[in-house]
Amino acid sequence: MGAVKKWQRFTVVLGNPPYSVSSANNGRFISSLLDLYKERVRQERNIQPLSDDYIKFIRFGHFQIQESNVGIIGFITNRSYLFGLVHRGMRHVLVDDFNQALILDLHGDSRIGENIENVAPDENVFEIQQGVAISFFVKARDKVEIKTVNYSSRTGSRAEKYGFLSTRRIGTTEWNELQLIATSNYLVPKDFSLVSEYQGFVSLNDLFATRGTCFETRHDALLIAFTKVELEQRMALFSDLSVPNSEIEDIIGVASTRTWDLSVARRFVAESDKSPLYKCMYRPFDFRWVYYEPSIIERGSHSENTMRHMLEVSHNLGLLCSRQVARKGAFDGVFVTRVLAEKKSVDSTRSSSMFPQMVSTVGSLMDIAQGMANFTPLMLRWI
Repeated sequence: MGAVKKWQRFTVVLGNPPYSVSSANNGRFISSLLDLYKERVRQERNIQPLSDDYIKFIRFGHFQIQESNVGIIGFITNRSYLFGLVHRGMRHVLVDDFNQALILDLHGDSRIGENIENVAPDENVFEIQQGVAISFFVKARDKVEIKTVNYSSRTGSRAEKYGFLSTRRIGTTEWNELQLIATSNYLVPKDFSLVSEYQGFVSLNDLFATRGTCFETRHDALLIAFTKVELEQRMALFSDLSVPNSEIEDIIGVASTRTWDLSVARRFVAESDKSPLYKCMYRPFDFRWVYYEPSIIERGSHSENTMRHMLEVSHNLGLLCSRQVARKGAFDGVFVTRVLAEKKSVDSTRSSSMFPQMVSTVGSLMDIAQGMANFTPLMLRWI
């Protein structure tokens, strides 16, 4: 090793970076580096997860290896990039640039409801809800065309995982080589036996001209209630500017964040002459009331272009669908609604998209109360 250090330059990047999807580290340098991971998914409606802090650390480590052309990255991070749809471009670049990847999946994700057979409980190695994985990416100086991705998985209690980690090395860990599919490059095991049949179906995106993600308030304690009266009373208190912010924070349980200002939101509601209270589907068969005003909802404009059709077209229908499912078994990530829908209205672990049956013509030359069919020519040919 001493001779290697002396005569051959190589880079080792190790770490346990933070996870923050609303990252404040938005410098020009790292943002330009991230473009490499975003190029293949620019058409996605939301690529914000690719700006998470841990992704930035992986990309910075990747950049260091690119500079030296030989080295190793070793991180323990959020495991979402191993299988996330929006991360597929990132995975493609990593698999393409490195000669070998070793993924030790430690699971422990309490948010996506992983269905792990014969494991109770499956605990996180940290005191967090987000599952984690240890990843090694190796780049040799010589160009090697054969790429290998080896995967190992550990589930069970925290103590069991600690015991494994304290007694094993890379050479004593059982690895399984993953089969990679170029369009996705999943870094977890997947059953690809039905891929050709799946790819033979038509995408919902090709059948509905207008579609988008369902709304997410990020401040449900303020903007969601079980009854209309409860929500009216809460918003009346919220808009009473004689009540100090500290009281609002204590009573309602809402406070300013880096991207949402409590005082600005209160002033907006107080000065507004609108009362946008609507019934919504919060979870399957769980109907509540929402104060739906995109101006005070963080990133509210992302859902407004779709949700407005449910408000402006009478008796409209919206097809709801989740893009992924974490559970094994029959796919059940579909639903239908006549009202606004929260982003986890179909699956509590995944975002839901809405495909309205009709689209509003309000403000256009054809102002029709019942709207117009939201079908593409392909859908019309099928009908």
